[in-house]
Amino acid sequence: MSSLYNIVTKENEAEILLYGYIGNAQSGDSKSFLTDFKNLESQFSQINVRINSGGGDVFEGITIYNAIKNSSATVHIYVDGLAASIASIIALAGSKIFMSRFAQLMVHKVSGNVNGDADKLREVATVMDEMENSILEIYTERTGHTTEHIRNTWLQRG
Repeated sequence: MSSLYNIVTKENEAEILLYGYIGNAQSGDSKSFLTDFKNLESQFSQINVRINSGGGDVFEGITIYNAIKNSSATVHIYVDGLAASIASIIALAGSKIFMSRFAQLMVHKVSGNVNGDADKLREVATVMDEMENSILEIYTERTGHTTEHIRNTWLQRG
């Protein structure tokens, strides 16, 4: 078990409490999540994922999103407190999404840190643009809003 998530099983379904930073090997990364998720998927037809996360690493989160989105089980997402940053993308992976009126979803432009020369900075900026286009596509597909609407109204400007 990791500190990113805990698993609770019941007779007919499994529940994953995704409560923490996404993508830190010490607290829980996509590899450990996917190993446990696939194990649950082979045993249960219903998996509930409960989220309270400030986000984390985009690539780790996209990996978790894809596992949930492509699951053979029915996956329901419950936003218990906060689904921020990449956790907001994971929240969109379920077949149904439940969110308390007191819970929060937070989206923003992809951000990160880099050290290096101008070539390295340009390279990282290109990767960040590609990541942002990927998350925009996910928001667009799930919400029905246009990419332009989401980019211009939902994503925070730096």
